[in-house]
Amino acid sequence: LRGCRVESIPNALDATLFSPASRTEARRRLGLPENGKLILFVAAKVTNPYKGISYLRDAIGSLCATYPVLKESLSVVAVGQEADRLKDTYRAADVLAMPTLQDNLPNTVAEAMACGTPVVAFEIGGLPQMIDHGENGRLAQYMSTESLATNLFSVLTDSQPERFAEAARRK
Repeated sequence: LRGCRVESIPNALDATLFSPASRTEARRRLGLPENGKLILFVAAKVTNPYKGISYLRDAIGSLCATYPVLKESLSVVAVGQEADRLKDTYRAADVLAMPTLQDNLPNTVAEAMACGTPVVAFEIGGLPQMIDHGENGRLAQYMSTESLATNLFSVLTDSQPERFAEAARRK
């Protein structure tokens, strides 16, 4: 392609539809606990093993065993994509867990970030292009339950969670 014009055209995303809004109101509309921390997992088919829900399950077990105080206030929501309610689901979450084992540039990550929800994902495929580690989310070591747990804990307990949200929206 020497001498040819090359451009990257990002996936389209309706940033007015997927936009930040009140976490409390989103949780009320969805009937989710208004207090505490909420981890979100989204996949077209939640049971698809390539989406990594088994790694998330083990990471949450590790989190609860290591940090019992978190166990009392932690909720996890796993959703198959429901377009009409998805924006509120992203808004309700403190973090989107994306333990996918193979993915390129998943729309769920872009949609969550557009809603101001930081993402914790395995460092695989196109995810390092989307997530700036420590700024708008965190990247966990591929297929490491402990790394996933550590990075989820880091986002959930950050003293300034709004910095992740603002950076996610900007990205």
